[in-house]
Amino acid sequence: MKNTSVAYKLLSPILYSRYRILLFVICIFPIQFSCNQNSSEKTIALNNYLHKISNSSIHPTKRVYVFFQLQGCSSCIHKMLELFKENLNNDSYCFVVTEIGSKTIKSLLSTHEINHKNVLLDSKAIASQDKIMIGQGIVYLVENGNVIADYTINPESIDEILKMISYTD
Repeated sequence: MKNTSVAYKLLSPILYSRYRILLFVICIFPIQFSCNQNSSEKTIALNNYLHKISNSSIHPTKRVYVFFQLQGCSSCIHKMLELFKENLNNDSYCFVVTEIGSKTIKSLLSTHEINHKNVLLDSKAIASQDKIMIGQGIVYLVENGNVIADYTINPESIDEILKMISYTD
């Protein structure tokens, strides 16, 4: 038998609405929390890595941390070197050049570039070991000392990533 009382008809939409709101809160809150937690974990990992290789942490004026290696996809290397040379003096950027061995680094970068204040060398590939960088490279966007986004560099995504980070200046 179906309940057709006036009270049921009046309260049904309200109860239904409350259930939808409750369901929304139950589903969305954990997603939001996990995103913030993930960002926090990446901030901690990036700070730990920077402390390992340079005894420093995320710098307050740095907004873009670009990790790249000088082996692998030649078009990626070429594009990353262009970005590197165009933004070497931009204090919003920190370039982390990672490589197993330093012969390639020294053959592609000048001594001035290697020793520049916006460049960190990772000649032992600690970024790969610590899973800060997987593959060809990664870009971390930082705001107020916290990682807000990261983008893995690969041949399919590099052009889009480079365009996007050029707008962060």
